[in-house]
This record gives sequence, C-alpha cells and structure tokens, in this order.
Amino acid sequence: MDLEEGLNPWYGVAITAIVWAFFILIFYVINKWMKERNRIGLIAFFFGIVSPGSGFAYSAAYTYAWITYALTIASMILILLSGEQDLYTIIFAIVFIIQAFAGSSYAHRAGRKLRKKRHATDQKAMEKAYLKDLASYIETGHHVAVDTNFLMHFYNVLTDLYENTNVQLFLHPTVFGELEGLKKSENRNTRASAQMGFDVIEMFQKGNRMQWTRKQPQGTNFSSADQRIVTGVLGEIRRGVKLVFASHDKGARILARSLQIPVVDPLEDGVTKVKKASVNMRKRGIE
Repeated sequence: MDLEEGLNPWYGVAITAIVWAFFILIFYVINKWMKERNRIGLIAFFFGIVSPGSGFAYSAAYTYAWITYALTIASMILILLSGEQDLYTIIFAIVFIIQAFAGSSYAHRAGRKLRKKRHATDQKAMEKAYLKDLASYIETGHHVAVDTNFLMHFYNVLTDLYENTNVQLFLHPTVFGELEGLKKSENRNTRASAQMGFDVIEMFQKGNRMQWTRKQPQGTNFSSADQRIVTGVLGEIRRGVKLVFASHDKGARILARSLQIPVVDPLEDGVTKVKKASVNMRKRGIE
C-alpha cells in the first residue's frame, strides 16, 4: 500500500505530461487550417491556463511551447524529488502564470503581424490591378487625373507610372486643399499618407509632368469635393485632353461614369483575388 501511494504522484505527473503534450501536438494540425486566421490574446491565455505551452502553440510558436512545457513538467518533477517542496511549488506557480501571460502577449503580436501582412498583400493586389487597368488607357495616349483617396493610398502606382511611362498627372486644387487638411490629422497613418501624396505631387511637378485641372464650368451647382474634382476632369476632357480618372472612392467613380468620364476600375475584370482585397481594404476604412 505504501508503495502504491508513493507511485501515485508519478502517475499523475506522467498523465499530466501526456495530456499537455497532446494539447500542443494537436495545434500542429489545427494551425494548418488556421494559418491565415487572426490570433487573439485572450484565447491564447485560456489555452495557457488549460495546458502550459498551448498558448504559444495556438500561435504556432512551437519552440516556445515545448520550452514552456519542459519547464512546467520539470518543476513538477522537482516538487516530488525535493525535500523543499514549497520552494519548487512557488517556482512552478511562477512559471505557470508567466507562460500564460507570455503566450497571450505573443498571440496579440502575432495577430497584429498577420493583419499587417494581409494589408500588404491586399495593397499589392490592388496596386497590380490598377497598373494593369491603367496600362490600357496609357497605351492609347491618356493621362491620369486623380483624387485625394488615390494619391494617399496608391502612391506606389503613381510612382511606377512616373518611372516607367511619360504620363502626365492632372490634379484639381481641391485635392491639394484636402491633403493640406489631412496632413494635420491627429491620426498618424493619415498624416503619413497625406505626406506621401504630397511627395508624389512634387515628384511629378519637378519632372514637369503635373497639370492643374481648371475650375468647373460656370452655371454648375456641384459643391462637394468629389463633384468639384470630377467636373474639373470633365472640363479638361471637353478641352480635348485625353484623361482617365483614377479613384478608389466608389462614389467618385459613380459620379465620373455618369458624366461619361473614363474611369480606371480593376474590379471590372472580375478577379476574385482583387475583389477580396478591395473588400478587406473597405473594412479597414480605405474607400
């Protein structure tokens, strides 16, 4: 009887070790399905409490998961082997608590990194689609008129056009005014995007490839920024300038089409990847 009682704690450690290892191992399978899914810190914390190391495994940080697993199991073994059980119990508790919070923090950072990666992927897909759609217009002698939205979020497209074509950039004074206001925004990302817009304008201006669209014709009652920008483009077209309007703002595109202005729209190609990227960007407030 004494022998059995002496072995029971070891059985407990062995069973615990197997169960915790199983939790970590199962994430090797689960994460194949969750590869592109967001990780949530609170969920990682829960897994870390249920099974030490699982919070890291949830975020596919398997090295950290197994290190945590080894430390907690080692702490349990030391509790049984040592005469100073109180000390090693405290060590076990510290390791247990730290790993739960560390796993949660790692998941939060992994989720943020994944969102940035998705944003970059979506942005690249849209940029490639815009360049492809613009190419057909540029080949027929069109120049590009842009709105504030396009300047701020697709400056890479315009930089590519500057470097690889002779296209002229047409800009309405309203766009310049909007950028002036946005560069003073309290949002750091908005300020940075507005500044990038100014960088693009200056690049075209220094290359003598920037033109201002003239004021809208007399008698029109358009008052919103989009209306002023679009009618400015229309005025240039009526004067014989071949222009295509580039905007990532759906409302501006609708208005331009209603006035028979050529509009660059990669979504017309029906490419699923591009449509998905557009939806994701809209969810982030871009458009």
